[in-house]
Amino acid sequence: MDSWHKCTNPMIKISVICKTSADRYTTLFKAISALLNIKFHFFSEYPQNEDCPLIFLDSSEDMLMVARESGKPFISYLARHGSSPKNTSDVVNFSFSNFLPQLLCGQSMVTNEARHLNGIEISEPFEVLAQVQGLPIWVVSSRHKNQYYTSVSLPDLENDNRLSEFFNGETFLKILPIYCFL
Repeated sequence: MDSWHKCTNPMIKISVICKTSADRYTTLFKAISALLNIKFHFFSEYPQNEDCPLIFLDSSEDMLMVARESGKPFISYLARHGSSPKNTSDVVNFSFSNFLPQLLCGQSMVTNEARHLNGIEISEPFEVLAQVQGLPIWVVSSRHKNQYYTSVSLPDLENDNRLSEFFNGETFLKILPIYCFL
């Protein structure tokens, strides 16, 4: 990154909450940090005194309730929550939502990852951004338009991988929710 870019774009701070180890995502967050000029701070519990967007890698319902009421922007990975995978399709359908990049609106994507995704079940109204066989896999809160939930897992990157290796058909879906959130 050139010095002009660093001077004109101040670093954004994001809190990452992970009750278990976030080590498997270290390479991913380093790559995103360099690409988008973001500083990630890692916490095992909800950071009470942080006033920045949040990424929940695993969370309790209590943590999500606090975050919802705070109105802070967040994305929550709900891979362990919701209904078990019931789909047999490898087609992801994107809605016509204003919260999606225009290029994705109304589009479909074929990926083996789709067969392994849970449907999302949350206790508040939401707008579907993406679904597989009618099961929502990525949504935005209808109440707080800056709060997202997804059952798509982040990719595990090895230390020698580069982020560019993951913008392909099989792993693109895993990067998409966090990319759009950031």
